[in-house]
Amino acid sequence: IGQENRIQIHVPYLIGTAQERMFRWYNEALNIFSNISPTAQTLQENFIVDLKDCLLADLGQQFEDLLEAVSVQREALEAELQAGRDRLLEYNSCRPVVAQEIVQALEEYDDNTTLPMFMKRFMASTNIDFDEQSNGTVIIKPTDQMQVQGLTLDEEGMTATFYRDQAQIREDAQYLTLEHPFTESVMEMINTQGFGSTNVAVLKSAALPQGSVLLEVWFKVDVIAPKALNLPSSLPQQLVRVLLSEKGQDLSQKIAPEILKPYLHHLDGNSCRQVVKARRDVIEARYTQALELAKAALPEFKQQAKDVYSKKWQYEIDRLSYLKQFNPSIREDEITRLQKLQKEGLSLLDGLSVTPEAIQVMVVVKP
Repeated sequence: IGQENRIQIHVPYLIGTAQERMFRWYNEALNIFSNISPTAQTLQENFIVDLKDCLLADLGQQFEDLLEAVSVQREALEAELQAGRDRLLEYNSCRPVVAQEIVQALEEYDDNTTLPMFMKRFMASTNIDFDEQSNGTVIIKPTDQMQVQGLTLDEEGMTATFYRDQAQIREDAQYLTLEHPFTESVMEMINTQGFGSTNVAVLKSAALPQGSVLLEVWFKVDVIAPKALNLPSSLPQQLVRVLLSEKGQDLSQKIAPEILKPYLHHLDGNSCRQVVKARRDVIEARYTQALELAKAALPEFKQQAKDVYSKKWQYEIDRLSYLKQFNPSIREDEITRLQKLQKEGLSLLDGLSVTPEAIQVMVVVKP
């Protein structure tokens, strides 16, 4: 800070003594006076025996050869290290192409209406007051008829917005994103409670037997593990869909959810209860079958997840192990820690299981 001139390094030594040879070692072999040399310590440790012999006595050409050999090896190691460090620098540098992609993704996220529509439908379903204002904000308040508990919403409610520009100019409006505590509490409630996970509908179709029942079950592939391991990201899929006819025929691959959706008409609560009561035996039998089919897919999921997880951690282990050869600041315990995490994750993936996420009963009627 405030430097105006190049730094001048003065190294006094006695000519013809070990001091001069030590200076030449640092300057010509390790090059530590002109540049930062991350390989210096490694080279000195590797050649310390030869260096000591040359310091104790003037060995003439043998010392000259040592300087030349170490200098050549230093340049080679620095070139390899630089090639490896280029990627490390990218992690801490601004790459314009990647940065622009992130900016574009954020802009698309801001323009996305999925979250506002989802929250609006959730409020309507749970009897939470959701009052949209003309200035782009919403007022969310609990009501006496609210059907859920445990949300991060106090009695006074809150003023919020889904738009970044509004949140920047309105101090009283909270910016609702997927990371907002209220949104997270909504997602957590949906994932852990039974609200919204069951449905009974009428399916208008001439291709299926009239009056028959179809059962569609979505299972979540679960693995119990610390969040730091991020095991779900290694799973080939986190949901398994099973669609069964009344007679037990597996229609999962033949009829996609998108095909069913236009022909479904949801029933009210009273009608739902009547359908479930009348066809309980069939529904329970088909659910048991669906659960077995979902469990049968686990061995393949488990192997695929292990392959992905193992390769991801092995890449980091190999990278650090390679860099450690030239960079003494990389400790062995760092590599050991990664190996431990890899082993722990592979062990936990053996405990892969499925839990029901959503169930839909469909009664076939004439179009």
